[in-house]
Amino acid sequence: MKKIAYFLSYAYSIEEGVSNGTIGRFKEELKYLSKYFIMDVYSRDNNSYLKTFAENLGLENVKFYGIAFSNVSFQHSKNVPRFIRRIFSVLMLIQYFLLPLSVKKRLDEIETIYVYHVSGGMRAILYKKFFKPAIKVVVRYNWSWGDFVKANRGYLEHKFFCFLEKFILINSDVILATTEKLQHQAKDIVKHRIPVDIVPNWVDCSNFKPMNINKNFDIISVGRLCEQKNHKLLLEAVDLYNKSQNIKPLKILIISRGELKNSLLDYAEKNNIDLTLIEKVENDTMPQYFNETALFVMSSRYEGHPKAMVEAMACGLPIIGTDVVGIKDVIENNENGILSKEDPVDLMNKIKLLMQDNSFRQKISNGARQYILKSCSLESVLNKVKEYLY
Repeated sequence: MKKIAYFLSYAYSIEEGVSNGTIGRFKEELKYLSKYFIMDVYSRDNNSYLKTFAENLGLENVKFYGIAFSNVSFQHSKNVPRFIRRIFSVLMLIQYFLLPLSVKKRLDEIETIYVYHVSGGMRAILYKKFFKPAIKVVVRYNWSWGDFVKANRGYLEHKFFCFLEKFILINSDVILATTEKLQHQAKDIVKHRIPVDIVPNWVDCSNFKPMNINKNFDIISVGRLCEQKNHKLLLEAVDLYNKSQNIKPLKILIISRGELKNSLLDYAEKNNIDLTLIEKVENDTMPQYFNETALFVMSSRYEGHPKAMVEAMACGLPIIGTDVVGIKDVIENNENGILSKEDPVDLMNKIKLLMQDNSFRQKISNGARQYILKSCSLESVLNKVKEYLY
């Protein structure tokens, strides 16, 4: 069996994935790839935590190595003084650059490095540059690191991370972009000097599928409770819908956690919106929640290739998404979903259309499921990844 290294993204940790319920996707990917490769996985966790995780996972061909000075909950805890957390962030950045030195002996046995997101790629590129030019580096380009920093940080940080992103992409051997837009963006950076293929996020269509069960909610939305996901827009549209004459109030389910939790709950209470908020649901039980709901709405300001949305589509949910980067790369308007302006009135009208037109809703539902089966099934996507790793 070929031996590969699997580098997770700079900010992601396995402990965090377990905490927020998203770890199921990662486990499924490891189970698939471990049938073909011996894998060393590097993540932003400490080794004591990873030892327990590995024992519970039980995959003989997969070993885990941590690159954290402390556990993730400590690094993000608001009970720890901010300057202490900043110190640990700086130490993490230093360790991020020095990783090739600390694990050189292990990497010397590796033929290919698989980088889950471009933000985890610097350590792979530095190792390739200084120690083993012949090693193959395959980078997934799920979303633009530079664009994310631009939307959330200052000017200097944006320029710094754009430089890192460009350096990583230019010096990799293969780039796997999740959307056509990201493919074009990567090609503009590397000037067509290396292959850039489209490999979307996958969905386990045997688990995420339509079920004939009762609907307990009208709308579901899944995503961090932060400014980017813009759940406030959804609640504003629901408020307008509920105030329409002779229309039954909607029941809303939001699944996630984040800093805007209290403000969203306050808005819902103030406007008499029937909102249920669940902070954690294991990924393998998400199909139940999707199928208990009539519609899926994603009201984000921007996306990469939204996993929650494609999972909802696999369950045959009619989809409404804002007409923004990432979402409009997946939704073909009025075929496998509906695009809405970032405007509560327009979003309300799109919700009303799907709630009241049964035949159109069924058309969108069928289109969503068929799109995922054709483009995003676990087997087809990971088989393509496997071919690039050989």
